[in-house]
Amino acid sequence: MLHYPLLHLVLSDTLVSKKYEPNANTPNANTTEYETDFDEKNVIALSFQSLLEGNIDRASYIIRRGLAQDTTNHTLRALILAIDTWDQYFKDIAKEQDILQKAHLLINKWYEFKSEFYLDYEFEYRLTKELLNFVQKFISKTLYATLLYNSSMRPDQKKEVEFRFLMYKALKLQEEHYKALQIIKILVAKDSKNSRYLSELADSYYLCNLIDFSKLLFKEAFFIDPFAVRLTELEAPFIHVLYAKIIEHIEASKDEALAWIPIFGYLDKVFNKSRMLRPVEKNDIVQSITEFEAKLEDTKALGLDDPVRILPLLLNKYLWMLDVYQNQDSTLSKKSSTIILQKIKRLSPSSYAKLEANYATT
Repeated sequence: MLHYPLLHLVLSDTLVSKKYEPNANTPNANTTEYETDFDEKNVIALSFQSLLEGNIDRASYIIRRGLAQDTTNHTLRALILAIDTWDQYFKDIAKEQDILQKAHLLINKWYEFKSEFYLDYEFEYRLTKELLNFVQKFISKTLYATLLYNSSMRPDQKKEVEFRFLMYKALKLQEEHYKALQIIKILVAKDSKNSRYLSELADSYYLCNLIDFSKLLFKEAFFIDPFAVRLTELEAPFIHVLYAKIIEHIEASKDEALAWIPIFGYLDKVFNKSRMLRPVEKNDIVQSITEFEAKLEDTKALGLDDPVRILPLLLNKYLWMLDVYQNQDSTLSKKSSTIILQKIKRLSPSSYAKLEANYATT
């Protein structure tokens, strides 16, 4: 059964004729119960109940009644601003006609909201973890209802992959991590070079407490295409720690810093898991190294500034080949390993120094 009380928030008037109204028999639905003595927990609980019934107006009314009795309550001020923000978001989402696009917008708005209201430490009305979870539950249920509605409308089979990914995101937001894991595993099996899918699979493994798998797949995702990874949608804390460290130590934009995550991950022994490469994969990396070395020389010859995208991508390829050579016990491999180390030293002395320090402690 579809949860229409939430669904109406994202559907346009052409799809749902009238807005949900609470039944008079709904517990706590009558106005007099909102006008009891002020109690912050009770206000939050009642407003949350209203949100899950799809009634933002009523949730807003409850919180404003609470604020009338305690005008300086920072928790309620943060919550009313959050609810007002979502009220506007839903009005924007309702304008989109395609159901799956509505779901995409809902997800994007959620991460935009989380970044401002929870991750931004300078934001005056930053939410507590408890309040963030409060809103996340509301949004995840709305997203899930939207996707169920889509499935009931006989969706285009060509959009099956898109639908599955959105359902994965809905389950992840609902913290149904093992169910979400099963979906994203299927998507990666069908598109193993998709860095966004790989990073989400890595994140799901982390959320299921399978840390070694998580680190291995994050390493893979950032190797294939670091710029396809959506950092704000990931939960694994070690990825965000690496990113913050990069922003602090390297002059690069936030997007460009993504390319440095596998370098810092390798040097800090976060990405300390590796796999055997197939011969074709080794050849592809060697060929790619040659191409990137040529690009690097071309930019230098033209007198351009240090290419912040090319350098970390090339370093990452060096590190992958370094793993290959160091796992092979042969004279040729040792010689190749030495050559790679010298190239790293020439390109990034600080990275080389960190490698040397790591070798000294192993």
